[in-house]
Amino acid sequence: MTLFILFVSVQSSFAQKMRGQVLDQESKLPLWGASVSCVGSPNGTITDANGYFSIRLLSQKNILKISFVGYEPVEILAEKANPFLISKNLAEIKSIKVSNKNPDRLVLGADSVISLNDELIN
Repeated sequence: MTLFILFVSVQSSFAQKMRGQVLDQESKLPLWGASVSCVGSPNGTITDANGYFSIRLLSQKNILKISFVGYEPVEILAEKANPFLISKNLAEIKSIKVSNKNPDRLVLGADSVISLNDELIN
């Protein structure tokens, strides 16, 4: 029993909480809902509306994996950068669906145009 208690106290002495922020590299705007996880551990979280997250690290050398739909995923040493900047990956986006679920409020008019990488989408 003593050995188990000692192991738990040694294990918890390495754990620390880290707070960070994930931003779009180009615009520097926060990314809401980006996934942040520690590589090799079950610890993970998502960013809030301001791009902030809080995660429990198991060691000072943890590698964080940060991903967000339409962005290039990155793996970076937790202590290296804060805020964490990630880049868009428009080649990954295959299609965009725009729909109007409220016919009383027309979002797009008949003359509206949607484009992706200067390519018209109808």
